[in-house]
Amino acid sequence: MIIALTGASGNMGGQALAQALELPFVTEARVLLSGKKKNDKFAKKLKRRYGKRIRIFRGDISDLGVCRMFADGADYLIHMAAVIPPASDASFHASYASNQLGTETLVNAVKSLPQQPKFVHISTVALYGNRDWRHPWGRVGDPLLVSPYDSYAMHKLRGERYLLEAELDCWVVLRQTAMLHANMMKTNMSDGLMFHTCPNAPLEWVSARDSGYLIKRILERDAAKEVPQFWKKIYNIGAGRRGRETGFDTFGAGFRVIGGTTEKFFKPDWFATRNFHGLWFADGDELERLFGFQRQSPDDVWREIVKSHRIYALGKLVPAKLIYFFVFRRLLKHPNSPREWIRRGDAARVQAYFGGEAGVKALPKTWEETKLVAKGDFGDYDKLRDVEYARENGMLLSHGYDETKPQENWSLDEMKDAAKFRGGICLEAEYGGDPYRKLRWRCGRGHEFSSSAYTVLRGGHWCPECCQPAPWDFNRLAAEIPFFAQVWYDTHDRSEEYAYALDENGNPALTKTEGGGKRMKVLICAFSGTGNTRRACGLLAREAEKYGVEWEYRAIEKGAPVPELSQYDALVVGFPVHAFNAPKPVLKFLKKLQKSDKMPAYFVRTSGEPLKLNAASVITPARILRRRGFDVRGEFPFVMPYNIIFRHSDGMAARMERAAELLSARYAPMLAKGEGALPRINVFRRFVAFALRIEHPAMPVLGKTFRAAKSCVGCGKCAAVCPQKNIVMKNGKPKFGGSCVGCMGCAFGCPADAVRPSLLNGWRVNGAYAFGGEPARDEEVCRYCNRAYLRYFHDAEAFSPESAENREIGCALLDK
Repeated sequence: MIIALTGASGNMGGQALAQALELPFVTEARVLLSGKKKNDKFAKKLKRRYGKRIRIFRGDISDLGVCRMFADGADYLIHMAAVIPPASDASFHASYASNQLGTETLVNAVKSLPQQPKFVHISTVALYGNRDWRHPWGRVGDPLLVSPYDSYAMHKLRGERYLLEAELDCWVVLRQTAMLHANMMKTNMSDGLMFHTCPNAPLEWVSARDSGYLIKRILERDAAKEVPQFWKKIYNIGAGRRGRETGFDTFGAGFRVIGGTTEKFFKPDWFATRNFHGLWFADGDELERLFGFQRQSPDDVWREIVKSHRIYALGKLVPAKLIYFFVFRRLLKHPNSPREWIRRGDAARVQAYFGGEAGVKALPKTWEETKLVAKGDFGDYDKLRDVEYARENGMLLSHGYDETKPQENWSLDEMKDAAKFRGGICLEAEYGGDPYRKLRWRCGRGHEFSSSAYTVLRGGHWCPECCQPAPWDFNRLAAEIPFFAQVWYDTHDRSEEYAYALDENGNPALTKTEGGGKRMKVLICAFSGTGNTRRACGLLAREAEKYGVEWEYRAIEKGAPVPELSQYDALVVGFPVHAFNAPKPVLKFLKKLQKSDKMPAYFVRTSGEPLKLNAASVITPARILRRRGFDVRGEFPFVMPYNIIFRHSDGMAARMERAAELLSARYAPMLAKGEGALPRINVFRRFVAFALRIEHPAMPVLGKTFRAAKSCVGCGKCAAVCPQKNIVMKNGKPKFGGSCVGCMGCAFGCPADAVRPSLLNGWRVNGAYAFGGEPARDEEVCRYCNRAYLRYFHDAEAFSPESAENREIGCALLDK
């Protein structure tokens, strides 16, 4: 067996590597280490210890080529690498590069291999967010409410979802609980992180050794084919009853090592009162039943720490006041300490971690006046930690559907119930029985997305547009989503007015959602036959959220009501370029809009090639909007793969997607600031666009001649996707009417490739693009419009979202 491990230099990774190599059938263990100099010594140490059984790969986890070589030929890929707090608090971009981008790159690498290794992904309890004594218990399927400003958890959340939706052959997600390790005290003596831990936060501690042993047992039992039911599921790594504590008694256990107590060394007003993460796992026994890995209690680990670090025992000889003053009190001035946030007036963090100035003023000054779960102030502590007691007393959260049904017996009813409990709907007419097949959903804010039933019902994920931070708008989301409300309001008041955002450098910022400081609200209306324009609009909107922009999406389609604009601050109109013009339905839609008093308006324009001729498509839409009183401020052009003429390679599609993501990061601050520019369009481009507007009257005539081939299965998907409602099903076959505009959604999306678009049949493109693969290199870019594509890609890729300076160059580049 060959295993490949990331994160082998970490506490869990080191234990997993050592214990996996105790198995005689593990003939090679691959370890991926970054090129940092500190890893040179570690690599030599591994070689000395394991010799030829260890194989070192050096490189960046976000490098697809490195990851592919690392995974190729392995039987298992165990992904444990992560940038965790406090490092993730100090560097937002390091957290993104490892926890999100690194995971996505590994998934892409595995997906590209002809023989995929089994993918073991270590996720985190931090996805569940803050809990207190009201709902201290959690399980797989609970809402994922990442605590505001927790970049580690935010990026882990996105990475996990990417894996769940990647359709790998064989995977498993293990959400790791709080972990005790030999370096526990050392790593917490140099940062204010420990004071993020709420005294009443429920914590379930597992040891690093047991976590490593779990990996060994997975390899051992799976090699023996004893656990076929284990794969393609999510589990919580729990520790059992003896590992269940709170923040208060966890500190107490650690301080006993140096002869002290929590009360001796800390004061209660040093700690945050909310916005941490941790819970007790009601389903933590599932992995224990399969693998029997829970061997150590927290006390066992603390004894090991004392044994391996004799210096801590000397703390019993030092007066408690000296330890208090020289060791812990100095940490209060650390930039990552809650007391320092209060001192320097960090309004965003004070609001998130205390509930604002009122929460700070209410902090208890002494332990005598502090109510503690561990001391029985909220009920019998032993009973509270008993999972049967929790079940009997309604302490487990509802998931909104009949959970007595195993996933093998799910039906459309479960989909509809789950969606309703999340404030949305399931858009499917039938379920089909496969929990891993993508279904279409719509959240309460109108965002449509595709996700598997397993990701939603068992994973706890919901809308990727508004429920995956940043920003953290959970207070208003909870008002719309009962699934969220049942836990969010345990520690947040319904009257709170804030959304938690990040500025362009990843630093915390506050946005007031009601009253003064109202958030900018944007309406995005788009015509999108095959989904490319909708995809581009979504990328821009997600980036704009980072600047506190709230948005709603409306499809421009026949029969859709004209939106009321009074509640919005700006309008974005999205459309694909048809023969160097905007589609006719877009022009009709714009003419129906109510008159405006200088409302800012923008265009999102998508085209299959980056020719300057495409810029002429905004001439008529801009003229219509200006006549209706709008202030047309600019356009945001994107290149997306063809749905007619010819099919781009998957590599080209992936590179277009990457360029669109970078351009969205460039455009988003411009939208938020009300900046922008329209392209200069010369006489030649205007003439070409005018001449080709013949498409508008021609397509309805040509569309009547579209037909379905004999291979048509009568599924009706073409009728469902047609934005013009031009297709009706008669006798199990589609009949095409006279309202076609040539969007090609019918031919592109037909699962049987049965739609024959008449004279355009030679240009037919069928089937969705795989955007998630490896982007095409320069030499792989198609010859057609080669220079234009390369210029477009290079312009997009020259921009770094991490650079504040680069955010100011967007207006100038739009004129190119």
